[in-house]
Amino acid sequence: MKTYAPVLKIITVLLFLLTSGCQTFQQVDQKTLLDEALREYMMYLRWQDFHDAATFMVKENQAAFLEDFSGKEDLNITDLTLVNQAATANPNEYQVVLRLEYFLLPSNTVRTKDIHQTWVLILDPKSIKPKGWFIATPFPEFP
Repeated sequence: MKTYAPVLKIITVLLFLLTSGCQTFQQVDQKTLLDEALREYMMYLRWQDFHDAATFMVKENQAAFLEDFSGKEDLNITDLTLVNQAATANPNEYQVVLRLEYFLLPSNTVRTKDIHQTWVLILDPKSIKPKGWFIATPFPEFP
């Protein structure tokens, strides 16, 4: 039995290292998914494609978002910048700040609005893969 003790210790240490490495990989993969979702969401807002941008909202906020932007033909978004992106204590949640620059016709004055959002990773109970990152906070009144 003594000859197996060192082998069991080595196997135990290797299993611990492998499983802790998987957690780090999973966190990096989740961050990559968030970065991709943010990039797409920002692109849709820049292009003023509000229907596709709404797909990044949790279901209960989508209708209000679309209603807020309907009939805003005088709105022109000139720039959208990611100001800050910070993880919270919850590994499935990030606080994001976007800076939106826009003008409303007939004015040509560019205005700036910082948008604070909470992004959450929604898990799919039927799969090991998450559904994706979604914005849990309602879009602020605009403009």
